[in-house]
Amino acid sequence: MTIKNRIIEVMTYIIVPTVFLIISPLLGKYIDAKLLNNTKIITSNIYVLSASILIIICGLSLIFYTIFLFKTIGKGTPNPKIPPKEFVVKGPYKLIRNPMALGGTILLIGESLLYYSISLFAITVLYTIILYFNAKFIEEPELIKRFGKPYEDYLKQVPRFFPFKISPAKIKYTDTSNINSEYTEKMNKEYNWMAKGYDAFMTVFPLWKRWIKKVIPHIEGKKILEVSFGSGYLMTQYARDDFDIYGIDYNEKMLEITSKKMLSKKIDSKLYKANVEELPFPDNTFDTVINTMAFTGYPNGEKAMSELKRVLKNDGKLLLVDFDYPKNRNVIGYLIVRLWEKFGDIIKDINSLLVKYDFDYQDHNVGGFGSVHLFIARKK
Repeated sequence: MTIKNRIIEVMTYIIVPTVFLIISPLLGKYIDAKLLNNTKIITSNIYVLSASILIIICGLSLIFYTIFLFKTIGKGTPNPKIPPKEFVVKGPYKLIRNPMALGGTILLIGESLLYYSISLFAITVLYTIILYFNAKFIEEPELIKRFGKPYEDYLKQVPRFFPFKISPAKIKYTDTSNINSEYTEKMNKEYNWMAKGYDAFMTVFPLWKRWIKKVIPHIEGKKILEVSFGSGYLMTQYARDDFDIYGIDYNEKMLEITSKKMLSKKIDSKLYKANVEELPFPDNTFDTVINTMAFTGYPNGEKAMSELKRVLKNDGKLLLVDFDYPKNRNVIGYLIVRLWEKFGDIIKDINSLLVKYDFDYQDHNVGGFGSVHLFIARKK
């Protein structure tokens, strides 16, 4: 190691602890005093004090251990200017991809309790968010370039931050035997009052747009059917002059809103009120069928899948985006799926349905901690 790199390494080991152990707590207490009139230096609760010290020790231990692994196995340091030369998959790296960042979060949580600081906890949340997006958009792409396929396989098998995996026994799909014939009408009424606010929801929650737009690069052919198009946002994004676009939705208000939107944007489309379980089209009609964030709203998944396949041409594509359990069974993605089920949707084993109806398909995680999937399926 050169003298310059040695200096960078030493400075890293001085600056980082200073930021975590001194600067962050002082900043948190300063904001507490100025904005919240909280001048208490340390918690007075003996139980909180004990717990905070234990949490701090855990966080520090995780940080020091990962630094040790970087140094001894990786032949490098945590500093991006002197990164590990070897791919480290040992100890906590078997459970999560970013144990050092998690150690920092644990350390700051412990300090927030110790110093009785709401502001420091807010700093902790901000730190975690920044580290998450840095890992996803900067660090991991760079590691893929450096280590290639072994790291790509590692990404698929190991969660980014949260080490807790749900046991396979807890992966349970909605029991449809308890769903009566009134389910579709109940959901239809809910969409009646949601219709006008649907676009506003996507503005407030832009990830939804990002998720459903994942289908666009995979559209093939010119005759396109979008099933359950909602407020028509996605249709406005993929529409082209040479596309022959069809769409069906069960909700009349969504149909009305989308029809007006297509007219105002001068997009030629043929839209109908129809049920996915009885599509009003002949067999082998469409090159691509699109269905986004709607399949979990169908009471009979098998009938819906059968119809989607029926209207596809041979070798046609089904592009489906919806909620399903994360492949790596991480707890956050699992809880998102369960929450979606609590909202009234029917969580289905989409992989099994695609296999049953003899599709060639790929399943890609596109968001929501692995709970949102893009299925790219081809009719044989």
